[in-house]
This record gives sequence, C-alpha cells and structure tokens, in this order.
Amino acid sequence: MIGNRAAQILADHFGNIDALMAADITELSDIPEIGEKMTQSLVEYFAQEKSLDIINRLKAANVRLDYEA
Repeated sequence: MIGNRAAQILADHFGNIDALMAADITELSDIPEIGEKMTQSLVEYFAQEKSLDIINRLKAANVRLDYEA
C-alpha cells in the first residue's frame, strides 16, 4: 500500500524508521495524503515479527534508516 510518494511523505514527517515504527494509528491518520488503507497497512506491517526481524537485521548491518531532506 505504500508507494514512492507515500514513502517520501513518511520519511519527511518522521525522519527515521524508529519514529515511524512508534507512531500510532491516530498520528499516521493525521498525515496529509496518508489514507486509512495505508495507515492500516503500516500498523499491520510493524506488528509482524518478520518485519521487525528484517528491520533489526538492516540496523545490525549498519544500513542507514534515517532521512535528511
């Protein structure tokens, strides 16, 4: 559900993966252009153990997961 435009909006808003992961459904819903389906998709994605494992492996490999405009 998250395309390039939505990813850019989220990166601009949160700045890093940890802040995005910590966002609740209300905070996500308040972001312009991020709709209900995208919000639900994000919440479901970050609730999955497999997703968290992938993110943790990326962090361990020193992959940059923050964004600077």
